[in-house]
Amino acid sequence: MSFQLFDVVVATESLPEAGIRVGMRGVIVDIYSDGEYEVEFCNNAGETLAMAAMRRSQLVSAGPSE
Repeated sequence: MSFQLFDVVVATESLPEAGIRVGMRGVIVDIYSDGEYEVEFCNNAGETLAMAAMRRSQLVSAGPSE
């Protein structure tokens, strides 16, 4: 399964250098030709906490939006 723009995902791997921890929720904001995804992680106020290019294996779907 691949993700599409604006899908909500959850990090399954920490990227300490980018400030990303396992379990953080993010949104796919770009899809690169090499198969990586640019993911933006925000707090509840909508402020960006981190952005990183991540592989499919580092992400799972957060499920249907509420």
